[in-house]
Amino acid sequence: MRLLFLLHRYLGIAVGFVLLLWCLSGFVMLYMPFPEMDARTAAAVAAPLDLRECCEFPDNPGLSAVPFTYARVEMLDARTPVLRAGLPQAEALNIELRRGLEFDELAALGEDVDIAGDFSQRVLAGAAVAGPWRVTQDQWTITEEYRRHRPLWKYSAGDAQGTQWYVSNRTGEIVLLTTRWQRLWNYAGAVIHWGYPTVLRQHTQLWSRLVIYLSLAGTFLTLTGLFIGIRQFRRRRSGHHSPYAGLNLWHHYAGLLFGVVTLAWVFSGTLSMNPWGLLEGEGAYVETQALRGGHLNWSEIRRVLLTAREAPLPAGTVALELVKQGGESTLLASLQNGQHIRLDPAHFEPSPVSESQLRRYAVQMLAGAAVRQAELLPREDAYYYDRRQPLELPVFRVQAEDDEQSLYYLSAATGELLLKVDAQARGYRWWFRGLHRGDFLAFLRERPVRDLFLWVFLLGATLVCASGTWMAIRRLFPARACRAGSQS
Repeated sequence: MRLLFLLHRYLGIAVGFVLLLWCLSGFVMLYMPFPEMDARTAAAVAAPLDLRECCEFPDNPGLSAVPFTYARVEMLDARTPVLRAGLPQAEALNIELRRGLEFDELAALGEDVDIAGDFSQRVLAGAAVAGPWRVTQDQWTITEEYRRHRPLWKYSAGDAQGTQWYVSNRTGEIVLLTTRWQRLWNYAGAVIHWGYPTVLRQHTQLWSRLVIYLSLAGTFLTLTGLFIGIRQFRRRRSGHHSPYAGLNLWHHYAGLLFGVVTLAWVFSGTLSMNPWGLLEGEGAYVETQALRGGHLNWSEIRRVLLTAREAPLPAGTVALELVKQGGESTLLASLQNGQHIRLDPAHFEPSPVSESQLRRYAVQMLAGAAVRQAELLPREDAYYYDRRQPLELPVFRVQAEDDEQSLYYLSAATGELLLKVDAQARGYRWWFRGLHRGDFLAFLRERPVRDLFLWVFLLGATLVCASGTWMAIRRLFPARACRAGSQS
């Protein structure tokens, strides 16, 4: 038992302050997520689709023999449409459609395309633009999702929000948009909570192992503390239930009240790192390809683009994407408000997907596995939900008759596969998100209930960690701690 006391004491000295930082930064992360360019934000800042100067195509006979997975047309700036044609197992082909120019870096476009200036005029009311600065990676673009876009070109606006944005050198896309407020609070939030200082995060394996082992140490620290706390809680001759006094008493009782919550929180944080691939799923590539049921060819892409130039598009269209669904070509219009409209690629008229089509898509997508259940879902469920912004609803939920009872969510508007939930994703949902965010039930995902619930338990965990950290400081620096205590 004495060894357990010593382990808890000295492990607390080693990692207690880290746990306290995780608690404090957790409060910030309740309200300020790490900057990212989600699809809704990207659509909101995109230039309206204008095909008046389309379409010149490259003089490349080899394109006729290439199978394409999708073809998406959008704007580089206010007057320059670009085609992004997906290739199987390879990066997409980018074609500037005013000149028919294939490119894989922005320098190939010359000065005739002004992405930054156009963005400032449309989104930032013409604010002065500084830059560009060539960035391989920085604090906000450190993750692997930016690898294919590097190097990035960073711009800064002289607006009140201190807006900065990053343009992909390879595709010309605006891949990230941040404000001064976001950056400031993320230094106090995600950068601390995830162990994200650039100097550490750029070494991915080192960062991953460090966070995993710190989390495991924190889990063991909390577990031993909980065991000791329960063992020490009993009625004594003095009438008290704890042998401790002062700050030690606070730590004992806080641990009894919030120790289980702290343990669940720290342990689930470990799982967020997917240690040793425990919760790593297979993804939905196979199902997506089965749902497509074929590839596009170059002549079809050309024909649809030339038709689109003359066709009336839905109001607010920022992109058109040609894909295969169930072996048939389908056109999807993305709107600035984040919505999507399914169009007939021959006549550009709305072509809503029917429930019978969705059922047929489900059978084709599963490619051999039986459909156990399929239904139209009008609201979020335990797996298809988002705490920060509204999701596309309704969706068509399909449960497969396979070993993992996999769930698939298809867009009821377009027929596209939105989410796959296999055994690993289900485990991640409950063991990480459920334990870490406390959103086991639907009402716990709604404000203000969510805020009240998380604040109570996060304050309790903070009290446990703060009292433990101060005890560690007293153990390390007894003389200074005593003087500080007497002066206060």
